[in-house]
Amino acid sequence: MRNACVKAITANSVSALIHREVIAESQRLLFYTDLDIKEIALDLGFEDQKYFSRLFKKVVGVGPTVFRDKQLSTD
Repeated sequence: MRNACVKAITANSVSALIHREVIAESQRLLFYTDLDIKEIALDLGFEDQKYFSRLFKKVVGVGPTVFRDKQLSTD
């Protein structure tokens, strides 16, 4: 029932909204810390780094390594 309400209001499922927030936090960690991707994935509750990287790419459009490299090259 809650998922239906959230989807009616936001046009997104609860899990999609949670994924978006987790990926936003991972982007912050990739930009502001020197943690490696495996550490970031574990810190955010992902036991499987490959799954984290696939989800990140699905949401952001590029993998976490490419994202970090692009952010560092624009500074």
